[in-house]
Amino acid sequence: MAVVGGLPSGNALVRLHQQLTVLATVLTVAELDNDVRIMIAALADTAVAAEPFLAGTDHTVLAEIRSALTHARHGRRDEARADLLIASCRLMHVLHAEQRRRTVAPAQPRTLDG
Repeated sequence: MAVVGGLPSGNALVRLHQQLTVLATVLTVAELDNDVRIMIAALADTAVAAEPFLAGTDHTVLAEIRSALTHARHGRRDEARADLLIASCRLMHVLHAEQRRRTVAPAQPRTLDG
């Protein structure tokens, strides 16, 4: 997977955050039916794409997603939703920190020799 500017190419982290938010909302009102399970599978795929970056920044996002997937697999909708909300919040912190890092990156001092 290519990494551009610190973030996985294709904005996998932004897509992951969107999926976490939507799925947590859906689980508030929907059962774990076939459509929801398809959304969960898509979330798992996106998490795999973002894993190399998250492992180096905040591995707890991945842990919460894994926990949510386990809860969903066992039909525990409320527990899955809670873990997705936690993952979403933690990922938002990662995204904000990355944005601040890129915005406030200190200028490299110039030297006479290059």
